Amino acid sequence: MPEGIEQINLQDIKSLQILDTLPEKEYDTITSLAATICDTPMSLISLFADTRLFFKSHHGLEATETPINQSFCAQAIKTPDAFFVV
Repeated sequence: MPEGIEQINLQDIKSLQILDTLPEKEYDTITSLAATICDTPMSLISLFADTRLFFKSHHGLEATETPINQSFCAQAIKTPDAFFVV
């Protein structure tokens, strides 16, 4: 797991009881609106879950999760005090 991710409390995320749940219209509305406002082809609501990112909502991307070590989030977390530009 990338350095810094251990600071995220998995128990807190699990307590939300939304990991590995079905899509919900409310979350999908948020990602759709975010993509429109930011003029981007995709947007995600993602949650850390052990060694992966679970996408609670995904707009413009079919995947529902990705390994943390292959994510932009992991790269950004490695240097929390620096800007991360994609």
